[in-house]
Amino acid sequence: ELKIKAGDLLLEYNGYPIVDILDYYFLEGQESYTLKISSCGKEKEFLIEKDFDETLGLCFEDDNLNLKICHNNSFL
Repeated sequence: ELKIKAGDLLLEYNGYPIVDILDYYFLEGQESYTLKISSCGKEKEFLIEKDFDETLGLCFEDDNLNLKICHNNSFL
């Protein structure tokens, strides 16, 4: 429905930047949120309303997507 295509960039979820794949997995479990996407150099914002178990159906070339790693060594 949203016509998201290969090469489009996920930018923000409810106004917060999407940093890595974990952010995407978190938003997929939400029922209502805004999603900002960059497509062909133009930013588009969508209001998403779906069932909690429904996915957006997006696939990623690389699941790491610059995975942010916590460097908290308090348990070492």
